[in-house]
Amino acid sequence: MRLLALSAALAFVALALVAHHAAGPTEPDDAVLGWFVDRRTGWLTVVALVVTNLFSPAAAWVGALTFGALSWRRTRSLAALALATATLGAALTVNSVTKLLVQRPRPPLDLQLVYASGYAYPSGHTTGTLAFTGIIAVMLCRDRSRRARIVAALLVALATVAVALTRLYLGVHWLTDVCGGALLAGSVLAAGAWATGRYLRRPTSVAQVGEPDPCNLRNSRPIT
Repeated sequence: MRLLALSAALAFVALALVAHHAAGPTEPDDAVLGWFVDRRTGWLTVVALVVTNLFSPAAAWVGALTFGALSWRRTRSLAALALATATLGAALTVNSVTKLLVQRPRPPLDLQLVYASGYAYPSGHTTGTLAFTGIIAVMLCRDRSRRARIVAALLVALATVAVALTRLYLGVHWLTDVCGGALLAGSVLAAGAWATGRYLRRPTSVAQVGEPDPCNLRNSRPIT
């Protein structure tokens, strides 16, 4: 897990350097954005707007707080709330700081279908989506079967890719922006997954917390 977090972080920094030193978009950035612009249609625009609003950073915060509140109501523990908000908060904080350091301009205004303020690298929507859905999936599936964990991972990946595609389609980010957002969130998520396994208390059954059964004790004395 630590190796995964380090690898994602290094790739994120490398992309940040590329975005900072490039005079404009890279060749792949320009080509990908042009491909999306050429394929805009009315119904796709509606879908893109719905998806990008459902998975905005603000919506991610609402989801993380709601999940933490529901978990506290069931377990009377604030661990889930702390882990969810810490993971999301760390990812979005690094995102904001990186934007100010890299200062990458967004695509031209005439290509943007929605208003987006601030700098481009990395994508806040992509970062927030992966950090939020990822840490929720980690906490919900840690005691589940391997199949359930695979399904959860696929759903997290699907949500992240869908949001990244909407940001490209709407013309508010370059390809390297959404890739950088995913790498940033991936590195923070790996740390959050490690913390979840270390600090989040596993649910305990009634049988485990009840009085011990003398019949099941290995060292119980025989009845004389």
